[in-house]
Amino acid sequence: MTPGFNLLVIGQPAPLAASLRLGDMLQVHAVPSDSENDLVLAAASIASPSYYLLRPDGHIGLAGTLFQEADVRRWLVQSHLRLESTTSQKMAKAG
Repeated sequence: MTPGFNLLVIGQPAPLAASLRLGDMLQVHAVPSDSENDLVLAAASIASPSYYLLRPDGHIGLAGTLFQEADVRRWLVQSHLRLESTTSQKMAKAG
């Protein structure tokens, strides 16, 4: 996984990272539903469909079945996170 937030979307369409407006603070990873993936997920007791938002420290911040962008935005607000992408920070420092 890359530093920052990682969104794992399993067995359902994944959003574009840009649609969540977190810049380079979020990477989206889609795991499509197919016979091989479904078998491995079932062996690990991971439901399909499901999603997991992993925090930068590796812990799960949010999980659910059907992904809704509004749920991620609400979690970010309720967590009182003030996020800036590293690109924005670099631009601010250069300016």
